[in-house]
Amino acid sequence: MNVRISEQFAFCAISAQGLHPYGLTPITPISLYKKIVIPIALYGSELWNNMSSSEMGIANKLQHYIVKKIQGFPRKTRSDICESMVGFYKLFFDVIIRKLLFLHKKLSLDINSTTTNILVRRYMQFVTDITVTFGFIPYACNILCKYGLHCFVSNALISCSSMPSQYCWKAPSQELSLN
Repeated sequence: MNVRISEQFAFCAISAQGLHPYGLTPITPISLYKKIVIPIALYGSELWNNMSSSEMGIANKLQHYIVKKIQGFPRKTRSDICESMVGFYKLFFDVIIRKLLFLHKKLSLDINSTTTNILVRRYMQFVTDITVTFGFIPYACNILCKYGLHCFVSNALISCSSMPSQYCWKAPSQELSLN
C-alpha cells in the first residue's frame, strides 16, 4: 500500500538523522512527523476514492507505532492515549479534511472556468444518474452529506452563489471530523 510505504520511508529517513526517544524531546520529532511524514504519506489523497477500512487501518497502525516510538512508550501502550497526548487523530480524518479543502478550492474558482464547468457537469450527472458511484464527486458528496455540508455545494453549483471563505469552510469540517 502506497500510504504505508511512503509514511514508513519518510519516518525512517527522519529516524536515521538522530531521532531517538532519549535524545530529543518528543515535541521536535512530532513536529517533523506532522510537517514532513504526513504530507508525504497523504500526497494526492484528495483524489483517492473508495479506500477500504482495512487499507486505512494499515496506515493508522503505522501511525500508532510511530507515535509510540517517538514518545518512547512500549508497543502494548494504548494507541488512542498515546495519540491524544500529542494531539493526533486518525489519518482518515486528515484525508477527509484534505478532500473538503480541495473541493472548496475547485468550487471557489470562476464560474466560467473549464474546471468549474467539468465539476458542475459531473455533479449533475451524479445527481441525475444513480449508477454513478465511483469517483471524486460521489465520494465527496457522501462526505458532505455525512457532515451536513451538502447545502453549500448545492447552492454554489446550482444557484451560482458564492462559497464561504476557506476559514469558514475549514473550521466546521475539522470540528465535525474530530467528533
